[in-house]
Amino acid sequence: QSLVPRPAIPGPSTTATVTKTDKRPTTMPGDREQRKAGRRAKQLAVMDKKGNEEANFFWRCVNQAANKPRQTQRLSPQVEQELFGKQLTQGINFDQYDNIPVSRACTGPVQACEAIPSLEDYQQLGQILPPFLNQNIQRMGYSRPTPIQRHAVPLALDGRADLMCCAQTGSGKTCAFLLPACAIITSLPPPPPLLPLLPLVPRAAVPC
Repeated sequence: QSLVPRPAIPGPSTTATVTKTDKRPTTMPGDREQRKAGRRAKQLAVMDKKGNEEANFFWRCVNQAANKPRQTQRLSPQVEQELFGKQLTQGINFDQYDNIPVSRACTGPVQACEAIPSLEDYQQLGQILPPFLNQNIQRMGYSRPTPIQRHAVPLALDGRADLMCCAQTGSGKTCAFLLPACAIITSLPPPPPLLPLLPLVPRAAVPC
């Protein structure tokens, strides 16, 4: 008797199924925008806090400076020689400056161009400028103004109208606007103590 293997009888198969559970919440587009807006709000809050601290510090400094009496300090001869000893007092032919054409024009309700004469010599400002500015003019060796200074300084010191000037490089524009600006600023009384929330109002604008 021979032994013949019996064919395998198919039976129910067992299949193991593994399901991975993702515990991370499903992210919706709206949730992402909300988190982004929240981070931006925190950043803005930090910036506002820093800005308020800087503004309070600034106004504390302003109040301290306003309550402190003004002190005048005389330059030592060594410092004065170092600052003003190398200024050019010769070599500039001011007679050639007189040949430069200059036009003055006024628009608007204030017609000050014809009423205010030009500046021919810096000594004419002796009774108008504060003493320290007159002394610095002498230290710099200025006597005759350049064309832009001759016409701009008197109009700026008058202060009745805005002033716009145009001149080439090296013509003396810096002195033309700094001299009246310093004279007007130093003539103002000391500012009273200011509250931290008051807006800052500039008294002078320096174009660059």
